[in-house]
Amino acid sequence: MTASVAFDTTVTATGNNTGIVVPDEFIERLGAGRRPAVVVNVNGYEYRNTVGVMGGRHMISISAAVRKDTGLKAGDPIRELVAEMTRAGERAAGLTRAELDWLPPDGGWPLRRVLHHLARSERLYAAALDEALLDEDPARRYAEACRRLDTEIGATAARGPDPSVVYAGLYGVLQSPEEVLEQALTIEGELLAGVR
Repeated sequence: MTASVAFDTTVTATGNNTGIVVPDEFIERLGAGRRPAVVVNVNGYEYRNTVGVMGGRHMISISAAVRKDTGLKAGDPIRELVAEMTRAGERAAGLTRAELDWLPPDGGWPLRRVLHHLARSERLYAAALDEALLDEDPARRYAEACRRLDTEIGATAARGPDPSVVYAGLYGVLQSPEEVLEQALTIEGELLAGVR
């Protein structure tokens, strides 16, 4: 089942941000928390977004690219906005326990673990993504992301090696940095030898 809401509204501008206020009652009807990921249909133009909270109001942002494609600007009426939210869990609702717990032959995660991981990730990172995407200028956003990454890399380097660092492979198999390096060198050697 897909949760969906539809209503008429007006484009709102707050500072440099342009968006659509979503009434609390519609957020509740979507049933996916305060910041659900949605597919938005504005007067027939469809795009994906995440509902954010700005100034205590739920809003769906309208990026510069969407405004360019649609011609929308602050104050414009929207004759119908449809926001649909599809949850991965709902897609898996018809699966049996055996299907949810099936282990891939390479030792990767079963679907049940992947779904739990997705749910946790959405809760952990949605706010950070919303914050990171507030600035609509891609060059400024990129510069800020680079600055934050440099700061994190510097702090990590200052702490020294961390034996608890692991990397997840294609199916969620955890590997140490040494195992990842060994695998990369093996693949590179096979490619150079023409084996792959």
